[in-house]
Amino acid sequence: MFNELFFLLYDYIRHIESNKNPAVTACIIIIVLQGMNIMSLYMVVNYYFAINIMTKDNYRLICIILILILVFKDYSILFKKRNNIFAKYEHLTPQRKDRGRSFLWLYIGLSLATMFSLMGLLVKPQY
Repeated sequence: MFNELFFLLYDYIRHIESNKNPAVTACIIIIVLQGMNIMSLYMVVNYYFAINIMTKDNYRLICIILILILVFKDYSILFKKRNNIFAKYEHLTPQRKDRGRSFLWLYIGLSLATMFSLMGLLVKPQY
């Protein structure tokens, strides 16, 4: 699933003239979206089950570990094998690309909407 999303995001970004390395940009965007989805899941679990593993002292460490895991995973799965992914999905029909782009923008929109709505609803301000 993320292979095709990576290709479609790369395909969209490579047409932007100011972007010199669209594969890196596409990989970074996917890493950020995956991190947001994991944090959204954590917020729901923490809200319903009160499993508060992110205390005031260790939340930076947990976030750094999560980011490093996502970077290494996506680097080895997506970025390292980008030429194989591009060759596999380069010949998609225009209808298939349009449907894939629709799902790509839906994934991005729902990831952002879920994260920010959960932040507003479930995260309690601590003053």
